Amino acid sequence: MNNLWFLTEERPKKEVLSTIFNKFAKDYGFTGFIDTLRIFPILENNKLFIFLI
Repeated sequence: MNNLWFLTEERPKKEVLSTIFNKFAKDYGFTGFIDTLRIFPILENNKLFIFLI
């Protein structure tokens, strides 16, 4: 499985992520559509805040 990482200072907006996914898909020849994005915040053991899409 490949990962696509977004390094941000704040939680990105859904519209921004949708634009990035669509651009990525177009650039790499993938087809698909973005219907619903959900962002799940995660607090790691070392108190580092991350999120899961």
